[in-house]
Amino acid sequence: MLVVAVFWFGNLLVDAVELRLDAGLDPATIAWGQFLIKRGCLSLFWMLVTLGALHAYGERPLNLDSAARRWRSFLQATLAASLIAAVYCAYLALILALKGIVESWAHGVEMAWPGDVMYGFFRVWQIIIAVTAYHSYRHMLRRRRESEELKARLQQTELLLFRAQLEPHFLFNTLNSIASLVRLERPDAATDALHHLSSLLRGVLEVGQRQVMPWQWEREFAHTYIALQQLRFADRLDVRIDAPDVPPHAPVPILLLQPLLENAIVHGPLADGRRCQVSVTLRPRARHLDLEVANEIASRAADKTHGVGLQNIRARLAGLFGDDCELAYGRDGARFVVRVAFPIGAR
Repeated sequence: MLVVAVFWFGNLLVDAVELRLDAGLDPATIAWGQFLIKRGCLSLFWMLVTLGALHAYGERPLNLDSAARRWRSFLQATLAASLIAAVYCAYLALILALKGIVESWAHGVEMAWPGDVMYGFFRVWQIIIAVTAYHSYRHMLRRRRESEELKARLQQTELLLFRAQLEPHFLFNTLNSIASLVRLERPDAATDALHHLSSLLRGVLEVGQRQVMPWQWEREFAHTYIALQQLRFADRLDVRIDAPDVPPHAPVPILLLQPLLENAIVHGPLADGRRCQVSVTLRPRARHLDLEVANEIASRAADKTHGVGLQNIRARLAGLFGDDCELAYGRDGARFVVRVAFPIGAR
């Protein structure tokens, strides 16, 4: 409402300035009081018409979506413009009569016809076009906002589906590790493993539907998982996490490190009965974090792929960060290396 009022009364000031600058008029002969009252009343009329149009049309006055709607809205707008122009003519005649400029209201109507009626008709069409542009802009913003909200909901759903795939897989493999301890008749280790598993599950429950957690949480979760695996493999498994420069509160996608560690253990030299060393490094770079997980490849697993788990991680990263992330993996000599980069400003 304020914008409309400023526009129409600003239009009054523009008319006053044009009248003042008219070279053919003597400013001293202009009845400024009558001018301001008359033009002020007319500006008030057009302001009310504009506000009425804004409130009367929930959608655009001129609907251009289809030919039928286009002609229907055009005819309706023409009828509205004609009626309002007639009202404007009567209103102008009333002002002229009240100010004593004309002898009667009927005389004022006669003076206003047809020039002021045509002026009112085209002025109403200006308002209709302006209101149409306004509602079209609002419609565009609403559609864009709805599209962004739908995209965000779809991304959230995809991320939840990826987690729904990841967490049962992780639980299944962990229970297999505990079953292995039972078969090896190591009840104390199996009891400790169950304790570690309960800690891991508690951690998963704590995060709820959040997709990122502080690096400190992710690191503690990974250490608990490593401790559980070391109950099974003892000193044959050596995992070293090196991240001295990463702030504890730096946001990291949850369960990012655990499946990478699991890949390294499953496809590493433990499959050959040899000692497995896994190195994890995390370094800040500008506004990103660079993660690298490397392990020696088992001879009998050299031709196996890591595709499913890594594609899952790639999809999760894309859902969180779009194109502002990287995932690369492959053999580097006798090692298999996974490199991940993602922005620190996680959502």
